[in-house]
Amino acid sequence: MALGGAPIGWDEASPPGSESVGLGDDRIRSFKTSARTALDSEHYWTSSSSTAGAHRSGSARAFWGTQSQVSTSGDSYSAGRMMITSNTSRLMSVASTIEGVASGVSAFMLASGPLGLSAGSMVGIALPQTANLVTYFGEQTSAASTHQVVFPAAYNGIPFVLASANSETLSGNKVGKFVRLIGISASEFSVQCISSENGDAIDSGIIWFSIGTRTL
Repeated sequence: MALGGAPIGWDEASPPGSESVGLGDDRIRSFKTSARTALDSEHYWTSSSSTAGAHRSGSARAFWGTQSQVSTSGDSYSAGRMMITSNTSRLMSVASTIEGVASGVSAFMLASGPLGLSAGSMVGIALPQTANLVTYFGEQTSAASTHQVVFPAAYNGIPFVLASANSETLSGNKVGKFVRLIGISASEFSVQCISSENGDAIDSGIIWFSIGTRTL
């Protein structure tokens, strides 16, 4: 059955007080059917089930609204509530101010802190957020003056790319080198290794990192 409720016959003025008591069994059965039909929309509740009431997959709903509306009511039933913020595309968790948490914070953003990345800007992405941040990184150790890097999957647009010449052992006099990024696109880029001594292209491995957005 589809989630989101089900049409039922529900009349709180029925049965009237003048109705024959002999119809009571029919009314009781009708009431049970209507209640089960409504509950079974988002909970497991069949006509013959002995175990019922568990949520169907997808039946839980988080609050939806602007981030300024995230708050805690202070009652013990607030703990565990979640809210999706319509203007910042964040998932917030609410803890009861009575039960509280160790830090005393009553509302916080999930996947935040040292284990999560919060981007203050996603150029070209409208809210609600329809894309996520994607990073790729790698190393090419082959000796070549120019390297082509193809991303595993294309970004929405041109990403931010960083690259450097591969590390070397510290011994003897060695020519300094830097890299030049060439032709960055949503799907690839090239790197050329340059000698800082005379500006010539030289062979060197590279390490690289890219970050950009991709539609969900």
